[in-house]
Amino acid sequence: HWDANLERYVRTPLLELLLRAAREERDARAAGVTPAPYFVVLDEMNLAKIEHYFSDFLSVLESRRFDDAGVIRQESMHLHGADAAQPIWLDPQGVEHRIEQRLALPTNVVFTGTLNIDESTHGVSPKVVDRAHVISFSSVDYGGYLDGRGADEVTDPLELPPGATRELDLGTFRLAGSDDSRAVAHHLRPLVRLNELLVEHDQHSGYRTLNDVALFVRDALDWIADDATVAAAAVDAAVVQKVLPKFHAWRSDRGGLLAILLTWSLDGDVQDVAAAARSAETLLARVQVDTRDRASHVDGRDAAMPRTAGRLVRMLRAMG
Repeated sequence: HWDANLERYVRTPLLELLLRAAREERDARAAGVTPAPYFVVLDEMNLAKIEHYFSDFLSVLESRRFDDAGVIRQESMHLHGADAAQPIWLDPQGVEHRIEQRLALPTNVVFTGTLNIDESTHGVSPKVVDRAHVISFSSVDYGGYLDGRGADEVTDPLELPPGATRELDLGTFRLAGSDDSRAVAHHLRPLVRLNELLVEHDQHSGYRTLNDVALFVRDALDWIADDATVAAAAVDAAVVQKVLPKFHAWRSDRGGLLAILLTWSLDGDVQDVAAAARSAETLLARVQVDTRDRASHVDGRDAAMPRTAGRLVRMLRAMG
């Protein structure tokens, strides 16, 4: 940014990282190889409203498209309006970086942030949730911790085989699209039904969410196993990451929507929506949640969407 007091352009660590990543991306493309990934980690992102200070980045992320030639097109961010000498940064390796007036966000940059949900923080707006995956780490198992039971003793359909991690290429840009949704359309039927239930409360999601979930499911099938169980677990996890976070700021269950969603996640569908909206207490009495926040029926039957049901149970109980 331009510092009026110092009368000079002042860099930030974030800008320096973006300049390095942009050069890496440019050089890698010229050499015909995949660029190395760069990571930006923002701590406690929601101490301020994310959609305010991060708005330029959200706009750029939303603008990304592949053109007919397969080239990535996107808006660029305004950095400065210095008309005099072009600002230059010489990095610690002695590489010279010109700081142009506008910068296209490098596609090999991965943004990650931490969030705390309490009275001192802001909720995550639908605008932000729509462009991110929100991963919760709220489950705590004191008993397992004290007994020495490790995470490796727990099986999960979404557990990535150790060998598969070596195949991950985080420098490759992935943009979800309609092709992803159509490729796994039969696995997305539960999500279609969920969105139908949300429409009645004007809380439904757009096509970006559908395509993002589809890409998540495709990756799970490619990296773990081409199996219906894996696909169902991926849809379940995606609902927790892409749909439920928009409801975290609620202080009451508006119109019984969370009870409707809990019915859907337990049984796989909702036959009587009006009755489901009134059945929160009855639902909570017939569900149990394990130490990993996975829900099941008290009679031992599996929930249709155990992760989603477990999260909804927490939310409903917190509302009292």
